[in-house]
Amino acid sequence: MSVAVVGSLNVDRFARVERLPQPGETVMATDTFTRFGGKGANQAVAAARLGQRVHLIGALGSDAAGAEYRERLQEEGIDAGAVVSKPGDTGSAAILVERSGENCIVVAAGANGRLEPADILAARERIATAQVLLLQLEVPLPAIAAAVQIAAEAKVPVVLNPSPWRPDFPFAQTKLHTVIVNAQEVRAWLGEPAYPAGLPLEQVVVTQGGSETLGFTAHRRIVVAPRRVQPVDTVGAGDAFAGAFAVALAERFALEQALEFANAAGALATLAVGAQEAMPTRSAVDARLRDGAPRA
Repeated sequence: MSVAVVGSLNVDRFARVERLPQPGETVMATDTFTRFGGKGANQAVAAARLGQRVHLIGALGSDAAGAEYRERLQEEGIDAGAVVSKPGDTGSAAILVERSGENCIVVAAGANGRLEPADILAARERIATAQVLLLQLEVPLPAIAAAVQIAAEAKVPVVLNPSPWRPDFPFAQTKLHTVIVNAQEVRAWLGEPAYPAGLPLEQVVVTQGGSETLGFTAHRRIVVAPRRVQPVDTVGAGDAFAGAFAVALAERFALEQALEFANAAGALATLAVGAQEAMPTRSAVDARLRDGAPRA
C-alpha cells in the first residue's frame, strides 16, 4: 500500500514577528530560522509519519540545499527515487509567522518550476501502483496533467489540494476523486461550499481553520467539528490535513472517518513550530481520536 505525491520541495526561511506587516510597512523579526518545506514534500512527510509508504515525485536544484534535502527525505523514510535534479537553485519560501500563529508566505519556484511531463512519465510505475495520488499546484500544470493521466489510466484516485489557488485550473477536464480547498479557495472556485455538479469528481472537502470541516458528495453533506487546540504555528496544518486525508483514502476510510482523521492530524500540526517538524505520528493521531478532546 502506498501514496504517490507529485509536488514541490522548498527550503523555507521563517521570520517570527509580533504581527504581520501591512502593505508598505516594515516590522522587526523576533527570531529567524530555516526549515525544509514545499507543499508536496510537506504532505509526503505527513503521509509517511502516518504509516504509509510514500513515493515523492518532484525536482530539487543542483545546489547544496538540494543535496541536504535528499538526506532529509531519506531520514523520513520517503522514496525520493523520482525526485529529479535540475540545474540551478532549489525552490524556496519566505514565511512570516505572527504571535497568534497566523502566517503569510512568498514562494520562489526554483527547480519546482522546471518539473516537466517527461519527469512524471519516468515515474509512471510509482503512480500506477499507488492507492492514491496526491497533488498540489506549486509545480507546472503540464506536470500535473501528466500525473492525472497516468492515475486515470491505472484507476488510481486523485486527491487535489489546489494551493496556491489558480483560476485557470481545468477542473471540468480533469478526472479527480477529491478536491481539498479552504474557505477562501472554495469561494473563488464555486462561490460557496457545495458539490460542483457536472464535474468529473467524487467529493469536495472544505477546511475552515478552527471552524467546521465540510465534506460534499453528489448526495451528502457532512459536517465535522474540529478538535480544540491552542495553536503555536499554523504553517503546516493544511498540509498535515491533506496528507492525512490521502492516507485515510488509501486505507478506505469512509468520508466522515477520513475527515475526523485529517482534522486530528491538522490540529496536532499546529502545536509545534515549522511544517514538516510539526507533522504528527500515527500513534499521536490515533490517541487524539481516542481521547475525546473537546470540540471547538
